[in-house]
Amino acid sequence: MKDTKKIRIQRVSTWSIIVTIVLAVIFAAVSESSEKEFQVLRQTTDEYILCQNSAKELQDGSDYLTEQVRMYAMTGKTEYYSMRLIAESYGKSEESLPEEIRDV
Repeated sequence: MKDTKKIRIQRVSTWSIIVTIVLAVIFAAVSESSEKEFQVLRQTTDEYILCQNSAKELQDGSDYLTEQVRMYAMTGKTEYYSMRLIAESYGKSEESLPEEIRDV
C-alpha cells in the first residue's frame, strides 16, 4: 500500500520562504516610511515648541513694559522709566538698544 497524500516539504519550504521575503520587504518599506514621517513630525514639533516659548517670552516682556509705562504714566516717577529695565526686558544691555529708545 502506497500513501498518495504525500506533502512535498521542499515545495512548501520554497513558498514559505518567498512569502516571508515578500512580507519582510513590505515591512521594511513601511518601517522606513514611518521613520521618515516620525522625523518630520519630531522636527516640526520641536520648531513649534521653540516658537511657542519665544512667543511666551515676547508676551511676558511686553506685559512687563506695559506695566512699567502705566506706572510711569500714573505716578510720573522716573524709576518706572529706566533704560536698564527696558534693556533687561529685551535681554540686552542698555548700549545695544536702538537710539530711538535710548534718546527718550
